[in-house]
Amino acid sequence: MQYAILIFLLAVAVVMISFLLTILIGSAWTPTPKSVVGKMLKMAGLKRGETLYDLGSGDGRIVIKAAKDFGAVSVGIEANPFLVIWSRLK
Repeated sequence: MQYAILIFLLAVAVVMISFLLTILIGSAWTPTPKSVVGKMLKMAGLKRGETLYDLGSGDGRIVIKAAKDFGAVSVGIEANPFLVIWSRLK
């Protein structure tokens, strides 16, 4: 039981440190509202087969929508490893 609590606290500390480091050495994650993502991609004139690069892709909502709804090849680039894991799970 004590080990489980210790492991949980360690995991929480690692997540917090990761987010703090990305804030200190970069910018904080501010997600694009879901209502705006589709409009942005339409305005960009994204077509099937084109490649979209998203620098600071966060949770991957833009690259996922571009791939699913527009048929684009999407590449997300993110510094925060936990956001990368989250976007891959999505």
